[in-house]
Amino acid sequence: MRLRLVLVLSAALAAAAPAAAGAQPATPLTKLNDAELGTYHAEKGKETPASAGRRFLDDLSARDAVIASNVEHAVRYQIHAEEAAIFARQQRYVIVAYAVMWAILLAATAAMYLRQRRLAAALADLEARLAAKAKEAGRAG
Repeated sequence: MRLRLVLVLSAALAAAAPAAAGAQPATPLTKLNDAELGTYHAEKGKETPASAGRRFLDDLSARDAVIASNVEHAVRYQIHAEEAAIFARQQRYVIVAYAVMWAILLAATAAMYLRQRRLAAALADLEARLAAKAKEAGRAG
């Protein structure tokens, strides 16, 4: 998919790119025939689509560095836009996940606070009973 995008973008950019002042115009990429483009297809098990695309960009860069740079930037921006769209669709799940984590944290904090209050009350009760027993023992003895 991305290799096709690179090929289409390179052809479009080559057709639309103006020649620099005083420079010879680059050979248009429309002269690439199917046999030449076929050399950039990744063969299963031998090469990944990314490495085939990298070979294409390297060859394109050797032919015209400006067009190769434009293709890289166009692909980078498209990938960024796709990833931003994915995040936008999944943003509510991220927000819900954070809300759940905060709820768990608040519930744990409230549970610890209530347990600490019960323990403090039980300790105060034991101290009062111990003081009462000590007073009784002091009067009896």
